[in-house]
Amino acid sequence: MRKVFVALFLISIALPSTATVNGEEGVHFFESKIRPALIKHCYECHSEEAGKRKGGLWLDRKEGWEAGGDSGAFAIPGDVDGSLLIKTIRYEDPDLEMPPDGKLPASVVEDFEKWVAIGLPDPRLERDEEADGEGIDIEAGREFWSFRPRTTDFGERKTIDDFIDSKLDKKGLKPLGNALPNQRLRRARVDLTGLVPTLEEQDLFEADSNQKQWEAFIDGWLQSEAFGERWGRHWMDIVRYSDSSGGGRALPFPNAWRFRDYVIEAFRQDKPINQLIEAHIAGDLLPYRSQKERSENLIATGFLVMGPNNYENQNKAELDFEIIDEQLDTMGRAFLGQTLGCARCHDHKFDPIPTRDYYALAGIFLSTNFVTHSNVSSWHKEPIPPTKEAHLVVAKHKTLLADAEKELKQIKAKLAAAGRGASGMSRSVVADTLPGVVIDDLDAIKIGEWMDSTHTGRWIGVGYIHDRNELRGEKAVRFETEFAAPGKYELRVSYSPGPSRSPSVQVKVNVGGDETVLKLNQRLEPEYDALFQGLGDFEVNAGERGIVEISNLGTNGHVTVDAVQWLPQNLDQGLTKAELLKSDVKSMESQLVLAESEVKRLKKSAPSLPQAMSVVDHKGGQVGDTEVRIRGVESNLGEQVPRGFLEVASWAPVEISERESGRLQLAHWLTHSDHPLTARVIANRIWLHLMGEGLVSTPDNFGKTGAAPTHPDLLDYLAGRLIDSGWSTKSLIREIMMSRAYSRATSSGRELQREQDPENQLYWRGHLRVLDAETMRDVMLTLAGTLDSNAGGPSLPAEFKSEFGHQFTTMRRSVYVPIFRNTGYEMFSVFNSANPNFTVGKRPLSTMPTQMLFMSNSDFVHARSAEAASELLQLKLKDDEARVEAAFRRTLSRGVSEEEMLIALKYLNPGNGAGEAQADVWAGLQRALFGSIDFRFLR
Repeated sequence: MRKVFVALFLISIALPSTATVNGEEGVHFFESKIRPALIKHCYECHSEEAGKRKGGLWLDRKEGWEAGGDSGAFAIPGDVDGSLLIKTIRYEDPDLEMPPDGKLPASVVEDFEKWVAIGLPDPRLERDEEADGEGIDIEAGREFWSFRPRTTDFGERKTIDDFIDSKLDKKGLKPLGNALPNQRLRRARVDLTGLVPTLEEQDLFEADSNQKQWEAFIDGWLQSEAFGERWGRHWMDIVRYSDSSGGGRALPFPNAWRFRDYVIEAFRQDKPINQLIEAHIAGDLLPYRSQKERSENLIATGFLVMGPNNYENQNKAELDFEIIDEQLDTMGRAFLGQTLGCARCHDHKFDPIPTRDYYALAGIFLSTNFVTHSNVSSWHKEPIPPTKEAHLVVAKHKTLLADAEKELKQIKAKLAAAGRGASGMSRSVVADTLPGVVIDDLDAIKIGEWMDSTHTGRWIGVGYIHDRNELRGEKAVRFETEFAAPGKYELRVSYSPGPSRSPSVQVKVNVGGDETVLKLNQRLEPEYDALFQGLGDFEVNAGERGIVEISNLGTNGHVTVDAVQWLPQNLDQGLTKAELLKSDVKSMESQLVLAESEVKRLKKSAPSLPQAMSVVDHKGGQVGDTEVRIRGVESNLGEQVPRGFLEVASWAPVEISERESGRLQLAHWLTHSDHPLTARVIANRIWLHLMGEGLVSTPDNFGKTGAAPTHPDLLDYLAGRLIDSGWSTKSLIREIMMSRAYSRATSSGRELQREQDPENQLYWRGHLRVLDAETMRDVMLTLAGTLDSNAGGPSLPAEFKSEFGHQFTTMRRSVYVPIFRNTGYEMFSVFNSANPNFTVGKRPLSTMPTQMLFMSNSDFVHARSAEAASELLQLKLKDDEARVEAAFRRTLSRGVSEEEMLIALKYLNPGNGAGEAQADVWAGLQRALFGSIDFRFLR
């Protein structure tokens, strides 16, 4: 490893860890999964209310399981297999099986395993007791800062900087000046587009960094396509976007991409954020002026059905309520900054949210159709009005299918007239009836013992052979021929497919001494006549030999071999006289096979009109209020509660008719200008993404267990500006970025101020930030020249079945990489991307050795470094010094220091020569830059 690599790369390991323990996800998991399961399955024997403490174990309080019971420690944080809890619910010991009346559902066992794995989070400070809501004082709750009406009178403070500077003056702190021009430009480019400035943009700004130029850059990037992708990704974090359901089977969401693209386009077009929220909650109920708007509204409601739900749950009433619980919790955290899920089992322990309010909201969603039940249930899908182009595709396919069926009918009629009905067709095809050069397995050279068979499918001649799925690498079949005529021939191989076949069968092809090794998936049906699979075209000369050898080397399953066909591009070439004179009947039989195959293919590939993951209101008697579930257990009904909203944040009575769910009223309540929470929550999220920290540092929790705002008046000012601008995201972003506070330097020698405000809560300097995983990947692809600029469209292949084993091979922007709940893209996992199982308003931060190991060992980083180095070497630069300077500026958006230049030139050592070795050295330098702290951090 060369010195420059060590100097630039390993320094990042010396940084202190910034990892923080984020308890929000753990608490949410406990409240939504563990507490209800404990109540339903365990409290009967292990709670004070039931008067039972079997085995000496309390489970209705945290200190109970911490102390353990007669059998010892109940659970060990992080140790799944070693925890007594897990052993008992797995039924591993016949003398210790809990609960005793039957094993828990597999999904519940998985939840407990996850609870132990994440450290046993449990917010219970006292034993669980049934609550009736009488202990919550709503009027007193309205005095808490987040439930108070917004302040509108700010005195002489008229700008963002007025609020910031006022606080600094009171503390006697002096703000830092602007960051360097290159730092400001990089900061803004990343914040607005998720990419770094180009060399041309850097040159322009360094030559003239005045306010007018600054505004021109900001306004240009605000209007870019990349802005929608960047800020759409932020929104996807809080609405927990995913391309799969999670849970035991992790079902794919083939239409989730429509929601993703809708969100990206909404931010690109600056759709008012209140309208975006309304569409998420009640898009199917909103008025529309066009079919396009109707489609978008339906797609927007995918927010309600995109959660991590276990659709295999056979208790369908319970499944309904689990989905509703997840919907309420996500809505609460994302738009209100409230942990509503905590009120499912009891009155909220900290915030003024009684259980009645929870079930008032639950009644709204229980009156909504969001799931289709069967053995394995599914999310609701709603047809969306097709575009003109979609109609044309469907019409064209119908025409093709009609023509194919007509041709098939005509061939059958001709065969019937010749005395051969379709039912008399043999599964065997005579080689002489086929065009080209056909060699049957009877005429091939066999190595090892092969077994004859006519068990499945169709075949050439009397049957096919298989290897008995044994003695791998010791069996092969060789087909040899001599070409009479020159030209291009397509090689086709016949085999019998099936699920027990090997998905990777080696086929060696030798034509004129040149050998090619190909792979054949015998689990798939052959594409031609259900007989032959094409393996490519080969150019041959007259008199040359062609050898095809099929073996069972390295296979996984049975290998079947039937025949080989060399099909000339011009069918007049290479045909024997017998082939040219074959009978009309046999020709029609072959045509029949082709026609049947084509009809089957067209039916299988029929395009369907588009559908969206969506919801609709229930009809008739299914709409109505619901009961409180005592202790959160679905089947344990209490008193009925009228549908409604959070009383503490309401200012007028709720009116919901008997014919509607109430979602439309809920959407309007959430986005009303008088609502104390929503505008504050959204303004705080925008501030956080631009400034590195929220005015409320717990963006998903504006309750008593969350943080208080550092600048409450500024938060109210920003919320008011958001509303006054028509809920324009871009308008508020622009105002923040034009402030002096946004452009401040991140560091200086003012150590005294660091002692007074070490966490920079007063914003006297800029927050040092870390590039997120998506930006790192996108920048690498951009510098490598391999970024696929295609935007939008499906994330998953048409025949996609499961997230497991999926290969993340796309070169598109990271926002288009599939997001799975059970398996993740390695780079995203290593660099703390958002967990799609939860609302994530602020991603966890960390600098860990695993990140540096990824940057040094990842095939992705190595490949992008080599490609970026190649792009660099193609620039018309005069010498290596100019190339080093360009490498630093392209990657880090800054020039190279004198010391760095000396180290880099010594590393490059031009005396080693040019060519491939020199390119490898440049790739090493580029890899060092990608691994440096100046690449990872946003100053």
